[in-house]
Amino acid sequence: MVDRLDNSTMARILARAQVILPGAAGRSAGRKLYRRRKRHAMARFQQIAATLTPDDHVLDLGANVGEMTLQLVKTGATVHAYEPDPDVFADLQKNLQDVPNVRLYPEAVAAEAGTLDFFRASEKLIVDRDVRRQSASLLRASHHVAEGEMLHVPVIAFDTAIARAGGHVRLVKMDIEGAETGILNHLFPVGGQNTAVGFDHLFVETHERLFPDHQLEIERLRVLAEAMDHPEVNLYWP
Repeated sequence: MVDRLDNSTMARILARAQVILPGAAGRSAGRKLYRRRKRHAMARFQQIAATLTPDDHVLDLGANVGEMTLQLVKTGATVHAYEPDPDVFADLQKNLQDVPNVRLYPEAVAAEAGTLDFFRASEKLIVDRDVRRQSASLLRASHHVAEGEMLHVPVIAFDTAIARAGGHVRLVKMDIEGAETGILNHLFPVGGQNTAVGFDHLFVETHERLFPDHQLEIERLRVLAEAMDHPEVNLYWP
């Protein structure tokens, strides 16, 4: 029976079906494969988090109000959490104020340092406050329409975030609303791989649905990431 097949076998079947089946059937297989890989990414993340110790450093890029940060600090590792939206950062500080093993930074992280525009989602298009706050980005998407909701925020380079954490990080969670593509291009330049990455495990939520022009690049990066043994790069964070 199909439900007895292991995860890797089912993934191969779905990947093959996505390619060879025409029309809706192929698209359906692709969606099932995508959901399966997202579930696997979360399970794998939790597996790695369970091995963290007080000697380890973790990056939480796009910490928002600290829901994942709070889970990570319970491992004893030192967590470096970045959140560029000043209003959201204030809530992050409140939620983590009594936690000794966390470092909070009111900055964005991108491929290169600077001061960049930061777009908040429009209240007219996204009514839910929590969803709206999670949708702010260094890149302008269709839900970023109100000029008055644009800020200028300090941005540090990904390499700098690694250096601040002592030069080596066990685990990175990256949810930065589209800016991940620039960082990943730095890690996987065309024609090769940057081996001086400074981390062991990287889990990234990609946002090609918000930025369709990133789709082909994300697909290229996924192929490269899946071929690697170390560092582990997973581009299916939920």
